[in-house]
Amino acid sequence: MFKCMQMVSGRLRWLVVVPLAVFLVCWQSLSAWAEEPARLDLEQLLTAVEKTAEAQAAQEKWGAAKHRVPQAEALEDPMLGLGVVNVPTTLNFRAEDMTMKELSLSQRVPFFGKRGLRGEVAGKEAESVQAAATETVNRLRSRVKLVYHDLSHAYRAIEVTERNKAILESYAKIADVRYQVGQGIQFDLVKAQASVTRMIDDLIMLKQQKSALEAKLNGLLNQPTETPLGRPVDAVPQKLNQSLSQLQQAALESSPILAGMKAMTQSKEKGHALAKAEYLPDFNFRGAYGQRERNLDGERRKDMVSGMIEISLPVYFLSKQGPRETEAKADLRMATAQYESMKNEVYYMVAEVVSMLDRQWKQIELYKTGLIPQANLQVSSAMSSYTVNKADFMALLDSRMELYRAELSLHQALTEYQKSLASLELLVGKRLN
Repeated sequence: MFKCMQMVSGRLRWLVVVPLAVFLVCWQSLSAWAEEPARLDLEQLLTAVEKTAEAQAAQEKWGAAKHRVPQAEALEDPMLGLGVVNVPTTLNFRAEDMTMKELSLSQRVPFFGKRGLRGEVAGKEAESVQAAATETVNRLRSRVKLVYHDLSHAYRAIEVTERNKAILESYAKIADVRYQVGQGIQFDLVKAQASVTRMIDDLIMLKQQKSALEAKLNGLLNQPTETPLGRPVDAVPQKLNQSLSQLQQAALESSPILAGMKAMTQSKEKGHALAKAEYLPDFNFRGAYGQRERNLDGERRKDMVSGMIEISLPVYFLSKQGPRETEAKADLRMATAQYESMKNEVYYMVAEVVSMLDRQWKQIELYKTGLIPQANLQVSSAMSSYTVNKADFMALLDSRMELYRAELSLHQALTEYQKSLASLELLVGKRLN
């Protein structure tokens, strides 16, 4: 009779303590979740990128390149001349009629069309620099996105690990209670405690990773590494709705890399046209005013004016203009080949990232609709069976660890999808979805 009462008492203790332990752990988890940190908005970070030193330097470089255009189109500075003409050796300015003091002004003028071509060359070079500045800003934004999504994963992984750690601690309490009442074995308790210890080790690593990512993100934004950032907002993934051909066409139209190389190719085209124009002569216009002194009898001499047009003669075209044209033609061929090569490379990289996005999206769907629901069912089934002594503790523990790994893998897949999307946006040169 006493033994029977002892068994009933042990069973009652089991039925009361286990739900109580689970309730306390869940309450602690909910309390921890209630104290959420401030939210970190990605759009604000992307806006702040434009104020960083690297982005500002790229913009200033473009600003400097724009000012080269009017310089290239401008005429050479006129030449002002002061001198004397036909002065006798006696230095007597009144002895000879043609002795005069002369003031001259000359201006060199290139053949028609050369100035315009020089301006077009400088303008296309400025467009190339502008595209490079845009690419710099886009690259900085892409780096911020990658770190932001990694930081989001670190936060989510910490939350998942802490929640599962709390659940495993409740399992350890259950195993302890069952061991105390003689319905379990010590190995179950030790195994549960070992799993909790491994999760504590995972938390140490994840928190260190989170701190490193926050410091890296602050560094990208030119902020002190200790600046508090807050928790990234979990991104809601959207399936890519553009086809590969549409994305490749968008890259052709919007990619700053391709735009910069195309502008440089056009600059080389204008440079080649300018090199051919160098066979044509330039002009130098000169005007002078000569002031004469009175003669020896005191009679006033009339002042004189003169004008002249000088034309350059490109007689050394075999060693000057010819090689210059050949050089310009080679530069044009090189720039065209580089543009075509980069276009093919961008097309390939877009195709590769699109294929990766498709695979990652299928993984996300598999985790959401298959692996995680199945793992949840396994945990529920294992808990029910374990409660009525139809399954051992290891089955319950393994099912919980499998669910834990599936939850981490899901968010890792979400993170990699967002990072691949950021890489695709960098290739295409604009925001998607």
